[in-house]
Amino acid sequence: MRKLLVPIDFSVTSAAALRYAVQLADAIEYQLEVIHVYDGFSETDPPVIEGRGSVTAQLSVQRQLDEFVRSHVPGSAGVEGHASQIVGVHAIIGAPPQTIVRLSKDTAVGLIVMGGVGASAPPARQFTYGSVARAVALRGEAPVLLIPKGYGVPEIRRMALAFGELAPLKLIAREVEFLRLALGLSVRFVHVRDDDALRESHLNDVLERDRKDTGFPDYPAPLDLLRPGELVDALSEYVASQQVDLLVLGRRQRSFFERLFVGSEVSPLLTTIPVPLLIVPIENYANY
Repeated sequence: MRKLLVPIDFSVTSAAALRYAVQLADAIEYQLEVIHVYDGFSETDPPVIEGRGSVTAQLSVQRQLDEFVRSHVPGSAGVEGHASQIVGVHAIIGAPPQTIVRLSKDTAVGLIVMGGVGASAPPARQFTYGSVARAVALRGEAPVLLIPKGYGVPEIRRMALAFGELAPLKLIAREVEFLRLALGLSVRFVHVRDDDALRESHLNDVLERDRKDTGFPDYPAPLDLLRPGELVDALSEYVASQQVDLLVLGRRQRSFFERLFVGSEVSPLLTTIPVPLLIVPIENYANY
């Protein structure tokens, strides 16, 4: 059975992410695993003077995490609800970005749901969760659903798949099909047009031909073509005007050296899009 991983930082936003993850896990029939990655020291106030990773610190952080889950998940204290979905609640010592990215490589992890940009809670010693969310979204090997700070628990009914080329659109659509079916989502395709009129004409021709030849997609999916302009501004305005509940973006997986020299088209969107984002890592699509 596949797992839905929920990293927690004890913020209001991660509480919303946890509550939504419970609903989502039930709908898609995933098991739920809750984690908190910390530096190995107790987060009590005032702080306990002790060695990194001491038993006292581990027990203190685990108790805090257990209490957080009990407070926000119906049935987690052993009564009716969703407790059977939760297969683990773990406090893990390590650096949050690297640890969560490493856990995303587990083939059993089908989805990560986490609070998004700027969602961290004090103390100041704690890692900034905005940077953690960004790192996981840009380097993780499982799809990552980010919930913006202050957004609350999402109600996702309309999903828009943003694309620049047909090949990655088909890959993204394939990867999120389980969500469309389980949640009964309506789907739109959205493309920010290029200033290159010839390229845009070719893209439209290819998409129309593919609809006829392959039947993709086999469900209603209106195509929204946005005027040329800044990607961030165009998509921010779009999700507001079309009442989109979830914007889906593909992120091409690159090697370490490629990441050093090639920027991610996803990165600027992580700080501005006002609705939940689903970042889907996609394989090389040269053959699609």
